[in-house]
Amino acid sequence: MLCDNFKDRVMVEIDRLRKSGVNVFDIREERGEREESKHSVEHLALVAEVTCNIPLRVQYAAW
Repeated sequence: MLCDNFKDRVMVEIDRLRKSGVNVFDIREERGEREESKHSVEHLALVAEVTCNIPLRVQYAAW
């Protein structure tokens, strides 16, 4: 299966990134699902109104 050695591959990437000066989350001691992932969260930002104070630019395709 593709995921069989996922953690091993992640560890290699973590070491590579650290050598490049990137601060990464260390998963060496992580086991199973995090408790936070078992509960849904309703965040106020999901229903917040967004206001743009500048005109939209045609060149910016994300709008």
